Amino acid sequence: RFRGRELAHKDIGLKLLKRVESDLVDIANVEQEPIAEGRQFVMLLSPNKK
Repeated sequence: RFRGRELAHKDIGLKLLKRVESDLVDIANVEQEPIAEGRQFVMLLSPNKK
């Protein structure tokens, strides 16, 4: 969730979510890419099947 001046730097939040996605590639699948919804980004992950 972004507050105040953070709203001017949504690109940094998107980079962070992309890094989380790459770090979790071994244990999770991305079901929904990060999208901005108002003051927050939403990304849906699901665990890999074993």
